[in-house]
Amino acid sequence: MSPRAQGFFLAAVLAGTGLGIAVLYRLRLAQGDVFPAYSSLRSDPLGTRALYESLARLPGLRVKRRFQALDRLAAGTPRTIVIAGMDSAQWGAISTKEFGALDGAVRGGSRLVLALRADFKGAASDSPKANAPKDRPEGDAVKGEDAEDARRLWPRGAETAPARKVAPNADLKQLWGVSLSKRIELGHDKGAMLAPDAPRELPGTLRWKSGLYFGVEAGAAWRVIYSDLDNPVLMEMPYGRGSVVVAGDAYFLSNEALQNDRATRLLAWLVGPNSRVEFDESHLGVVENVGVAALARRYGMEEAFVTVLLLALLFVWRRMALFVPVPQEQAETVFSSSQTAALEALLLRSVPPAELVAVCMAEWRRTARPSEIARLGGAHAPVRGVPAPEAYNAIVRGLRRK
Repeated sequence: MSPRAQGFFLAAVLAGTGLGIAVLYRLRLAQGDVFPAYSSLRSDPLGTRALYESLARLPGLRVKRRFQALDRLAAGTPRTIVIAGMDSAQWGAISTKEFGALDGAVRGGSRLVLALRADFKGAASDSPKANAPKDRPEGDAVKGEDAEDARRLWPRGAETAPARKVAPNADLKQLWGVSLSKRIELGHDKGAMLAPDAPRELPGTLRWKSGLYFGVEAGAAWRVIYSDLDNPVLMEMPYGRGSVVVAGDAYFLSNEALQNDRATRLLAWLVGPNSRVEFDESHLGVVENVGVAALARRYGMEEAFVTVLLLALLFVWRRMALFVPVPQEQAETVFSSSQTAALEALLLRSVPPAELVAVCMAEWRRTARPSEIARLGGAHAPVRGVPAPEAYNAIVRGLRRK
């Protein structure tokens, strides 16, 4: 195989591999299972993409996703901020900067919906967590094997992230008058029940899969919306010009719930009167990385990138193949030589063709015998203007006479 054919074969293999990876990545992104559970980018049962797209189709609502860290949340225009799928360990690991950003947004008129990931609910087992005390608070009071998980701010996808210094955590029990606990005994199948002082337009029962529930401090303005086994699992509190909603389970926001256990009135109540809704993705580890590619997309540099890539491909092609016709191969030249080749070359360079016979005769006469010269007679004097071959033949005939 010629080098040119090898180059084209390698380029074809690389192009096919890149196309296959791109198609596979596109399929995975379309399904969304590469994203964490309760992400609005995920379209399988564990995601919240159905809720995001449903709200986006409603007239008068502006829905978007947030990929910046929570501590960069600005007060801005009043809106509904949905934080779905927060782990129970993150409840006590909210830093003071993150709480300050959330607190400022709610005081400015926003509505914060904080739905936790479902935690263990069922019969006790032999594991240390299952044999823990019946009602144990989460967050700062957790000790032992759960302390390491509680010290993590937000999951970034790395199980063995390097140790780092974090800001002091906010005490929600002191700041908002609410604490989080976990029930591990066997519950019932009736689900969460609507509280007596909750809005009557909400569903009477709600399917509930989590063992997390909340404790309310004395004097706090929390209103219980749903309870499970007389434990508050979904509550609301007016705060400043806005409000805060906390839920011990995020199942009712998931794609599965919207298909099998849709609670439309509850979802409408969660959104509230705001015309803008933001789904936060940063607490799930889906954070925007401001790099060269992100800046290029932000400032519309995709066409320039494609142009540079095309020029690079043309350069590689130019190095691999010629754009002009390939010159034909020359026939092989055979060099031949004889015993008189050197003498012939010397005569051609030093003796003019018209004087060749005279010079040869002069050299012959210096070495020839007198009898040979006498026998030749006058044949050695070629007539002027006679071609050299004829003069040579006449001399040869004269020497042959005896």
